[in-house]
Amino acid sequence: MIKFYWGKKVCNNFWMIYAPRVVALFFIFFNVIGMYLYPGGTIHNPDSANYQLAHNFFSDLGRAVAHNGLQNFHASFIFNLTLLLIGTTFCIFYFAMSSLFKDTKLNLILSNLGAIFGLLAGLSFIGVALTPSDLNLGLHVFFANSIFRMALATSLCFGVVIIRTSVIPSKYAVGYFLFSVALIIYIGVGEYGPSARESEIAMVFQVVAQKVIVLIFLLSVVYQTFGFSNNPILLKKNRYF
Repeated sequence: MIKFYWGKKVCNNFWMIYAPRVVALFFIFFNVIGMYLYPGGTIHNPDSANYQLAHNFFSDLGRAVAHNGLQNFHASFIFNLTLLLIGTTFCIFYFAMSSLFKDTKLNLILSNLGAIFGLLAGLSFIGVALTPSDLNLGLHVFFANSIFRMALATSLCFGVVIIRTSVIPSKYAVGYFLFSVALIIYIGVGEYGPSARESEIAMVFQVVAQKVIVLIFLLSVVYQTFGFSNNPILLKKNRYF
């Protein structure tokens, strides 16, 4: 029987190490399948065949109807399911992280803020899953933008905390700060770069930028898990899985 402990004992091998790694691989593997199942079409070329990495956004996988007008049930089911899993896992992961850093009052405050922003980022993943772009574009864009803004706030909070603490090595703070730089660039591209609807070149630019930042996001979270797996004493008292 698996027991779930909250508060101090939420930090455990499953949620802090294994779940983020498995979910990241799950997202990549199953969305490759979703890409294969996508009927076709892009913003500028509804007649294009299949899913094109440099021309289709991730959100195209979640559409109820593909750009070519065909039903997109299988790809959307897979994509939205992976978002629900990632959102739930990240909510718990960041909440779990916050309970580790209580060595000073400032670290406690910053880690709690980081957990709140992380929770909002996780909920935004879920929000994207529940609002396909062809059914509710406004909310879909809101949640999609919120993911990266909340992730930026989370990354900065935990980056500062890790620099200030001895709980895990400072090199993991460097990972967060590099992730923050990538997020700032991506948010700037989204805000001030060309709109994907302006031209096909602009669309490719935005699509590739999205692919890169999502990959960096997943790698950043997976990288952090090694900071916990390399500290067995940190999780020993909470090991129940």
